Amino acid sequence: MSIEIQGNAFTGFPGRDFNNLRLLDFQGRIQWVRFRYESFFLDTFDRIVALEKESYIWLCVVNLLTSAIEALAHFEFDDARGMTRFARFVERYLGPEYRLPLQLNDAPGARTPAAITAAEHLYKYFRSGLAHSFCIEWGGLLHREDGAPAYVFETAVGPFGEKALGISPRDLVADFRRGVETYFQTLEQRQGHELETIQFNRRFEEVYLNKVKPPVP
Repeated sequence: MSIEIQGNAFTGFPGRDFNNLRLLDFQGRIQWVRFRYESFFLDTFDRIVALEKESYIWLCVVNLLTSAIEALAHFEFDDARGMTRFARFVERYLGPEYRLPLQLNDAPGARTPAAITAAEHLYKYFRSGLAHSFCIEWGGLLHREDGAPAYVFETAVGPFGEKALGISPRDLVADFRRGVETYFQTLEQRQGHELETIQFNRRFEEVYLNKVKPPVP
């Protein structure tokens, strides 16, 4: 599988595309990242979601989904703290539910930095919990048919009534797909002087232009 961008063929693999990647302008770079996202991530992601009726796939889905958000957030924002980048991306692109003033508490004994908003909880307890503990450490998933009152909601889980984040996972998947599409459409309209354009180019060069072309046998 390959794609033609600005007159050159690309595979989506940085090492193989080594020479031609350096020829792309800002719009070409966006096309290449989008091609890589859709071909290498989204296609497999959709296949996993489709296995819902055969097995419990939701921890894997949320793990992949939040990892993708973290990666895209680094292309959008230059904040030093990962949770800040992640939360800003979620609040900008994944819908108004993550900007609601929910009454959420950190888990008892949780390490700093504190997570207060829904987007911060999604990072600290969903993304990081799955990455480091193979579980959602505070709050969790609940389908609509099992009683979820909304897509994003408060749920009491602590010993003294502390509230954590609850998410309806199918809504999260749909919102993620819409949000990433909006992200790429918005990025395509950015001007050269905008901070998001500067950060995208900086991150693109850090990640994809530091490869060495494989030697020819």
